[in-house]
Amino acid sequence: MLGLIVFIFFITLILVSLLTSFFSWQRYSKLVMLKMASFYIKRDLVLSTMMVMAIALACGLFISMMLFINSFQQSVSKWIKTSTQSDIYIQSKYNSIPNPVPLNPNDVQELINHPSTLTWKSISRDNVSVKNHTFILRGVQYDDLLKELQFVAVIDDNKSLILKKDDILISESAAKKLDVGVGEIIDIPTPFGVFSGRVKGVYIDYASEHGVITISHQLMKSLYKGRFEYHGLALNFDKRGLEQLLNNYDHLLIQT
Repeated sequence: MLGLIVFIFFITLILVSLLTSFFSWQRYSKLVMLKMASFYIKRDLVLSTMMVMAIALACGLFISMMLFINSFQQSVSKWIKTSTQSDIYIQSKYNSIPNPVPLNPNDVQELINHPSTLTWKSISRDNVSVKNHTFILRGVQYDDLLKELQFVAVIDDNKSLILKKDDILISESAAKKLDVGVGEIIDIPTPFGVFSGRVKGVYIDYASEHGVITISHQLMKSLYKGRFEYHGLALNFDKRGLEQLLNNYDHLLIQT
């Protein structure tokens, strides 16, 4: 519809321009007033055309911007729905990306053994430097992780993606900074040495622009040994015990 309106406008513009040019070329003295009118019409026509073109350009930019914003919102919304499979997320109130603060081990044990806790997953973090770039190293349970990530590239060994405890997953931003793809080997520094592993998949992560390297909970625990810590818990929780949880653990950041 918009294209038809623009087409009709320009056809009308061309016809009016041709008519005014025709009259302005006439030499009959009786057409002086008509020729003068044609001159003013042509002048105003140029200004009107410039104004309409400016408005059309602004409308085009606005429509393009709205389409981009809507597309981005849909992508982020899909990512949030996919990556938030648990009812409750718990971390220290002072935890941050630059400075990860661990949970108290006693709180961790009480929460995972709480009568209202149905299932739980943990998140362990550290900041590591690989190829002169700083990344977030994240250790999580690989069970059902495939439901929480949107992959852009994976190694499909047996026509069905299965994650093993030594497989490494990296975010898109980390893959670009490291200039690596699936199947390539990367070295991850840890407190007790360097771990070399193969990149199994590259996934979308809007949460951090620093880049994230994800390894399994079991692998991180074996690499960090006595320095292994929990930085977050994701719980599926019985709603009837939620109020008690909020009251007993108000010293923690609880997100529902």
